[in-house]
Amino acid sequence: MPRHSAALPTSIRAAGLLGLTLALNACAQNDTAQAEPTPPRAVRAVQPQPAPAFPDIRVTGRLELRDEQRLAFRVPGIVERVAVRAGDRVKKAQVLARLDTTEVDAVVKQAEASANKALRDLERGRRLRAENVITQQQLDDLETAYEVARAGLRSARFNQRHAVIRAPADGVVLRRLVEANETVAGGQPVLAVGNVGGGFVLAASLPDREALRVGVGDHARVQLSAYPELTLTGTVSEIGRQADPRTGTFDIDIALDAEQSPQLASGLLARARIRTVERDDTHSSIPFDALVEQRDEGALIFRLREGGTRVAAQTVRVRWFDDRRAVLEDPLPPDARIVTAGAGFLRDGEAVRLLD
Repeated sequence: MPRHSAALPTSIRAAGLLGLTLALNACAQNDTAQAEPTPPRAVRAVQPQPAPAFPDIRVTGRLELRDEQRLAFRVPGIVERVAVRAGDRVKKAQVLARLDTTEVDAVVKQAEASANKALRDLERGRRLRAENVITQQQLDDLETAYEVARAGLRSARFNQRHAVIRAPADGVVLRRLVEANETVAGGQPVLAVGNVGGGFVLAASLPDREALRVGVGDHARVQLSAYPELTLTGTVSEIGRQADPRTGTFDIDIALDAEQSPQLASGLLARARIRTVERDDTHSSIPFDALVEQRDEGALIFRLREGGTRVAAQTVRVRWFDDRRAVLEDPLPPDARIVTAGAGFLRDGEAVRLLD
């Protein structure tokens, strides 16, 4: 027993030395693994693009024929016939509607009779004046009466002509506002027609701040709700110079380029983006994903240093946002490279690897 008890501590000490050796080796291997350098983070970068000081102006409105008219009778009366309906194509001078002209015709006959009598009186007065039977003043009065009668006849015939509505040009009927046998007042709209030769315009309104930036001739891109996949082009053709007293906005018209227009109809809803002439492209724009975080003094971005192996943090001020890009207040150098993909994980001065 004493001999076995003396050998036991020796074996225990040997096992302990072996375990300690293994533990030290494992720690050494862990230290070696931790000491290996971290590979540079892979990133992508883009160059800033030139951008204007102000964004495109966006507006919503509805399409109208450029030349739309509300046609009416000159005199009151009873509608005898309306020959067209909404959507009908019409030719210039085509009869569209007619009044019952019984009363108008009677007025014309009365005016003709008055003019004929005044002419007879004037001719007799000239003979009597030649014989010194009447004075020159009496003859002058007869001439005045004749001129008054002729004016009355012209007025009656004018009203007779305008008891019939004719198409002012080739076009289309937009609305039929009255029916036969209705009594209408003079000047009351009967039909709304449009001249198809004048093309379509987008009628819209702008607040004062944007209306002052728009000029006649500015280009616009128009999208119709009825044709969402199609983009049309046009130019600003008219700008109102007096605000609507109810809304405080200014009316504008954008004339569409006729050669590319599809089948259009008055009243279609549309959206437009107007590019103003003040677009000097003196600012820089970068993608949204280049903005890392918002700070009090601006937004944080990362630029590649010379050589493209490290990044430098920079704070920029955003002037305005587009659909996918941010336009900066101060322009960046055109050859600068701004980190996009991977920017959210970077630190100032960190080493990076630029992907193609």
